[in-house]
Amino acid sequence: MSASDDESPSSPVAAAATPSNAIPASAAATGDFMKAVQQQLLQLFNPTSGQTFAVQFPGRFLQEDLYAWDTEKAGIYGQFSKPVVVNESEFRLVDQLYDVGQVVGAPNGSNLSIIYQEILNNLVPGFDSSQANLAKQQDKIRQWLLKDVPAAPWIKDLIEERHQRAGTSSTPDASNGSFAVANKLTEDGKVNRMELAEALMEEDAQPEKNAKPESMDDLTQTLAHITAVREAQLSAKYADAVVLGYSHTIRQYLGYMDITSPAEMLQNAKDSFRESSSSSLDGSMNVYPVQMTPVDWFQGLSTSFSLEDLTPNIDMIQMEIDGKSKQIDALQTRLAFLQGTPTADLQELKQKLDNAQSTNAQAQADLSTTFNANVVSAALTCVSPTGDFLMTEFTTAAKSLNIVPSLYTGIEGAMQKVGGAQVAVVNASRAYTTLLSEVTAAEASDSTLEQKELTMQITSLQSDVTELTTRIKFLRFDASGALKTPKDPTTVKTADVPILPPISGSGGSRWQDITINYQTSNMFSTTNSSSTAYSPSSGLSFFFGGSSSSSSKSSADSSSHLKQTDFTMEVGFRATMVTVDRSGWFQPQIFKQSTGFYHIDPQVSWSKWPESIKGASGLQNATADVWDAMNKYLMPAFPIGYVICKDITIKVSLDSTTQDSDSSVFQSQTSSSSGILLWSTSSSSSTRSSHQGVFTQTTSDGLVIRIPGPQIIGYMFEIMPNDLTTQLPETIPDGFFIPDDD
Repeated sequence: MSASDDESPSSPVAAAATPSNAIPASAAATGDFMKAVQQQLLQLFNPTSGQTFAVQFPGRFLQEDLYAWDTEKAGIYGQFSKPVVVNESEFRLVDQLYDVGQVVGAPNGSNLSIIYQEILNNLVPGFDSSQANLAKQQDKIRQWLLKDVPAAPWIKDLIEERHQRAGTSSTPDASNGSFAVANKLTEDGKVNRMELAEALMEEDAQPEKNAKPESMDDLTQTLAHITAVREAQLSAKYADAVVLGYSHTIRQYLGYMDITSPAEMLQNAKDSFRESSSSSLDGSMNVYPVQMTPVDWFQGLSTSFSLEDLTPNIDMIQMEIDGKSKQIDALQTRLAFLQGTPTADLQELKQKLDNAQSTNAQAQADLSTTFNANVVSAALTCVSPTGDFLMTEFTTAAKSLNIVPSLYTGIEGAMQKVGGAQVAVVNASRAYTTLLSEVTAAEASDSTLEQKELTMQITSLQSDVTELTTRIKFLRFDASGALKTPKDPTTVKTADVPILPPISGSGGSRWQDITINYQTSNMFSTTNSSSTAYSPSSGLSFFFGGSSSSSSKSSADSSSHLKQTDFTMEVGFRATMVTVDRSGWFQPQIFKQSTGFYHIDPQVSWSKWPESIKGASGLQNATADVWDAMNKYLMPAFPIGYVICKDITIKVSLDSTTQDSDSSVFQSQTSSSSGILLWSTSSSSSTRSSHQGVFTQTTSDGLVIRIPGPQIIGYMFEIMPNDLTTQLPETIPDGFFIPDDD
């Protein structure tokens, strides 16, 4: 962002850029790459006195759809029609505080709005001798203003006339309340100076009020007869008023009375803070209005890289499509299982079971009424485990029991009927019980949430497959649909690859192009070891594996076997600054007047400078121990500007003799690491969106790494003034209260 993009008085001053919005690359630098980037950024976004700039490590991704809304239709009133959900997203972004230093990591968990509220409620307005003296002077002025003075006859006439007009006029401007002095004459015809001055000013303003269109019709005829006389009377009256000094004297004295004290300013700040709040959508916190500048800042969160820039080898894309397709199949199988919860009618199955039981009971009854009990008992012993009636076995048993054949005629058919009825009962019971258990299990564990999550995952994967398919088509076919001739990487040199993609669209750009030539040594260890991602002593490693902080304790495990020890890189990216206005609910100017306030709890302090720091300018390049001491307090600084970068391109030159092996190691580390240099990357196979991915291109003499971004790469902090509040006294100071006679 150029300096003209932000004209806020408290905004950082941006250095003048070249006409092409680019900082030319210098000779290959060595040392700490972090400091090299910081120096380049400071050329564009140089803090003024009272501010400091910090680099974010690792870079922090920004999701465009969280902040996107239609700013074109809103026009100049965009800040008043911003969607609530967008304002909440922006507020959550700018409400986070950080442990300040030259390098910052993740937010420290504190919220600016909560800390601000805590600090305000810990302040008590101070009271010194000058305020006591002012109170005494105001008391004398008040007595003078309220002293009754004789009212001249024309003053009495003026008051009476005004009172009559207020009672008879139909215009809304004339009312008893607008001329309260009408009933303030004392019994001896006196009026105090304050009310007299008010009467004169009201009379002077009446002709202007009468000139309003809504009152012209009522007064036109009257003014036509009395204008000349009235003007003469007013001239005489106000000649006397000037001579007596009422109009100017009263206003002069009011200047002594109408003074906003520090106590009132503190109360106004509290009122503004409370009145500006609204509840978040989830009800977990209070949200306050913020204004990001430029208002359409989110539109720059899309990359300028083309599909061709971000399209690696076709075979790799095809393998990724195959892997994602298999994930989709597995997720769809699980979703189908959850959605396949039994939908059959339980009542219908219950009715079938009841009917089968009834049929079985009837068959049992028919068997008992047709045959003797000894015949039935013998028949039941001849039923196999499978339910079949064995007639041969029954005949043998009947002979042994001396049962004549006439007594069991038809027993075989009756037993088959009973057996069939029992089988029907078992089948119906099994179907009913199985369905009942499935329905009970489904009701006990609601799968609705899991189904929604699976649906979202499937949709995301299908979107990724569609994007990857588009890339393959773009790589295989030209605009006419003909097959493209595959490019031979050995014919493309690293120097031929542009360091930055062209900017789409016409007109000026708020983005600044930054190019850095950098040379590093011993980027990797030749043995399996763990090297810290960043530390001031060892500098910044090329790859890092994850989390980090300003103390640089994160590490990146590397088992590479690179044969080179020196690498020359050319790094290019685009950067811009987005500033934030927290409107009237946040008033940090109060903290610059801390000498005029007491504190209740001495442990609640926004910032206390070390004794070695004599002014805010001494904190711009403060050492780590100074910031460590200040970070113990609630809010040593707060962010006012966010430096965003995108279109990161890293061109690495490799030795031709070892290029193949070195290039493969680079590509392997690129896909497995969590970040490269300052910037975060996503290596997750399930999250390969263009703005979070990292893409490599092999050339004949090296390789090109592209990180579309966008990411926050730095912050402009406003340094909080030194806390000079004093302990609240045990008693109220003398002269605090207005005298009793008032």
